[in-house]
Amino acid sequence: MVVFSPWEVNRLLPIIRQSRVVMLHMYAPRPNLTFRSIEDLTLYTTPSPPKGWAAPRMLILQLNLRTYSEYTLLCDFLGLSYQPNSSKEVNIGADGFVGRTHKNPNCIFTKSPVPFLRVLVTQICRDCQDIGKTDLGRILAGELLTSEHFAGRERLAQ
Repeated sequence: MVVFSPWEVNRLLPIIRQSRVVMLHMYAPRPNLTFRSIEDLTLYTTPSPPKGWAAPRMLILQLNLRTYSEYTLLCDFLGLSYQPNSSKEVNIGADGFVGRTHKNPNCIFTKSPVPFLRVLVTQICRDCQDIGKTDLGRILAGELLTSEHFAGRERLAQ
């Protein structure tokens, strides 16, 4: 997956249309919960995807979190803690990084990805705008989200 700005897509669209291996999918985050989600990446696709095509779940997770279980999957992938460390068995970094543990064997990071992701998202993707109130902004700030945070979204995820 590569994310492009609308300007970049306009420049690359002739090349994308000629390709036999590249598909262009439109994505925009839902501005509020009353709007229809387009996170399934099927609203505008060039060329048309094969019948029955569905975006891989891990791809959608990188774009949008809808449920607490998706949040925990993302944290496991990034090696971030999503629960308070009451047992002190695991060393948790200031940014929440724990790395690969028996609870999250799918983590591929040996160093925290948080500093890189914070720069990527705030300075490059969001043009230095504040992301502190977004799910990802809160995660990158080391905040632990709870299932209550996702209440109301679970039904919209269906």
